[in-house]
Amino acid sequence: GPGAHVELHVTFRPLEEGAFNLNVPCSICNVKRRDPVKEPIFLNVKGVGYKIHAALEVAVEGAGGRRAIPSGVQDALDLGQSQVHEQRSVQLFLRNESRRPLPYRIQLRRAGGRLRPNAASGKPPYLDIANCSGVVVGGEETPIMLTYKPRDVHNLDGTMLQVIIPAGPTEEIFALDLHGSAKRSRVEFSWARH
Repeated sequence: GPGAHVELHVTFRPLEEGAFNLNVPCSICNVKRRDPVKEPIFLNVKGVGYKIHAALEVAVEGAGGRRAIPSGVQDALDLGQSQVHEQRSVQLFLRNESRRPLPYRIQLRRAGGRLRPNAASGKPPYLDIANCSGVVVGGEETPIMLTYKPRDVHNLDGTMLQVIIPAGPTEEIFALDLHGSAKRSRVEFSWARH
C-alpha cells in the first residue's frame, strides 16, 4: 500500500572503464499502477568502472636497472647467501599507471601460515619491510624496501611475499617466492696456536 518500502539489491559490474549513468526498467510484482504502459518504474544506476593499472618492479644491477614482476603468477626473488648478522636489502617499486589512488598491503606467508611484516624482525624470517601498506597516487610510484637481517642460521625457502591490491570483490596479487639463507662464519681464533 501507500508508504510501503521494498528493499532492492543491485550489483554493478562494468566490463569496461568509464563513468556510467543508466536508467534500468524494473519489473516489480504486486505494484498497482494506473497505467503500467505509460508509467514504467525506472531505477537510476550511477557508477564508475575502472581497471587496476599497477606494475611492480625490483631494482637490479646492470642495464635497465629494474626487472618487472608479473601479476597473477609466482616469481622468484633470490636474496643470496649471507653471514649471520649481515644485512641484504632489495628495493621494490609499486607503480600506479592509472588516475585513481591505488591502496595496497604487503603480506608474508610461510608454508605454515601468514606472517605479519615487521611484527618481530628479530625472529624468523628476519625480514623488515618499509612501506608495508599505503596508497599509491595516480601516475606515481612508491618505493618498498625489503631487508633481510638474519640473527641466526636461517633459510628463507618457502617464504612468500605478496603485494595485494584490493579490486572490488577480488584482489590483484604480485607474488614473490623468496630465496636466501644465512650461515655462521667458520673462522676460529686461537691464542695458543697460530
